Amino acid sequence: DFVTFQYANGAFHQIFHYTDEDFDSVPNFYKFLLVDEADQRRFAKIIVEGLNHTSHLSMEAQLRRADGSTFDALLTVTRLKDTDGLTGVLLIRDISQQKALQLQKDRFIANASHELRTPLANLKLRAYLLNKQPERSDEHLKVVQQVVDRMHSLMEDLLDVTRFEQGKIILNRADMN
Repeated sequence: DFVTFQYANGAFHQIFHYTDEDFDSVPNFYKFLLVDEADQRRFAKIIVEGLNHTSHLSMEAQLRRADGSTFDALLTVTRLKDTDGLTGVLLIRDISQQKALQLQKDRFIANASHELRTPLANLKLRAYLLNKQPERSDEHLKVVQQVVDRMHSLMEDLLDVTRFEQGKIILNRADMN
């Protein structure tokens, strides 16, 4: 455990709500920041061993603020040339919102896949029935048309998400009760 912090900028204090006195009084301050003990060991190993062999390393970890609240962060350590030993700069980026958005995207894709699978199964069934019951083709074709319309609507919804992400759709925001 020979990781010591020498300096923390104003952004660090804003994110974590620790004072200069808190920061200066603890030699291995990273142990207060990193929630998980395994992350603490991994972080120390990256600093001590990793930076001897490379100049830039990153890891994700959950960090703790002074009030005990936590957030997901990307820690990036860059080695600086120093004759007195291993010195580096630690950049901390809050990726909580990014991870939450990825989780929403993953759920959305899973739901969209499920929503598309159902009408496809119905189309397969109707194609089978058209072959087996040609005398009821009007009924089967009516259902096929409904399924195709539903799939078209689903695809337009999916395309709207892409259009929104590309800024092609402008939202008309209004207060609602």
